[in-house]
Amino acid sequence: MDVKYLDTKALIDDGYLQEVNRQFFHPLGLALELKDSALRVWDCRDDPEGVCFADNVPLRAKATGIAVLEGQRYAARKLALGYWVQPLKPL
Repeated sequence: MDVKYLDTKALIDDGYLQEVNRQFFHPLGLALELKDSALRVWDCRDDPEGVCFADNVPLRAKATGIAVLEGQRYAARKLALGYWVQPLKPL
């Protein structure tokens, strides 16, 4: 299988980085950062509130775009695999 790669610009511009931060990393006190093609993780786990975007950052358009993409892929993935998010196997 030939693997294709998403370029850094699309990862940011299309909202993937925003949403993985907003939905996963930020509540855990972490923030995924892409700077000069280097991937870094802020570690703010000692802050009980976690991390959040500034109030003036417009989040809705990118969040909506990602939600639309999820909606387009959901049925096929669910039909093929039986799940949207891969479940953990029992111990």
